[in-house]
Amino acid sequence: MLLQASASAIPALAQAPADLGASVATLAASVERLATLLEKDLALRSEERNARQVDTAVAILGLRYRKIDQLEREIQGISREDEEFSDHMAMMRVEVERLDTQGRAESGQLSDEMKAEIAQMELQIKLQEDRMARLRDQRLVLQNDLTAERRRLSRVEAILDSWLEKLE
Repeated sequence: MLLQASASAIPALAQAPADLGASVATLAASVERLATLLEKDLALRSEERNARQVDTAVAILGLRYRKIDQLEREIQGISREDEEFSDHMAMMRVEVERLDTQGRAESGQLSDEMKAEIAQMELQIKLQEDRMARLRDQRLVLQNDLTAERRRLSRVEAILDSWLEKLE
């Protein structure tokens, strides 16, 4: 019986090298397919990463543009307000001059009421001048912020351009 088992194993051993060669060839083909799939997966992941980076850069660009628009609107609003204050102050100065001239024409001197009214208007002019100075300072700060934001935008655009060049 032992001889029969040995005899049946001999044909299996004789056949083993052929099956081993086929198995190695199948294994080599499988490894090659796996390597190809891994390369494709790696390329897809790289493309996905690049796409996420570009999406992030585009989102940042959008935020920068909105910030720049907001700063420009604030600067324009302050400029309009400054012009309105200037116009109003000019009218107030004319009114002070008119009251002074009118008060002196009647009696040669200003009455206490006229003096009080002129003093009140001059105080309002002074307060508006102070307000205008603060507005101008605020506008200067916003203009500096706008310049800095434009620089940041330029840097993001340059980064995005370099990424896009690498993707081409």
